[in-house]
Amino acid sequence: MLGRPDCAPQLAETRQSLTQFPTATAVALVQSNLGPSGNLELIVRLQPRPATGGPDYLASFFFEGSGQPRRGPINLVADGQPVSGVTGF
Repeated sequence: MLGRPDCAPQLAETRQSLTQFPTATAVALVQSNLGPSGNLELIVRLQPRPATGGPDYLASFFFEGSGQPRRGPINLVADGQPVSGVTGF
């Protein structure tokens, strides 16, 4: 195992929490005109883990520039409803 022996409890907890994150099953890169100079954004089809269930959905990730944090996932919404039940991309 990597790390110090006293880190083992934290590593086990981290591994368990990672199993709760959704899996990216498809990705598209798009250029937007949002923000002061526009952004390159990822539109990602996410599949929830079996433990959490639910339909596949779309979310975006973006980066505004040097020194700025990455943003996302931000769930995509159309007509006030999340874009979910995605079966293709």
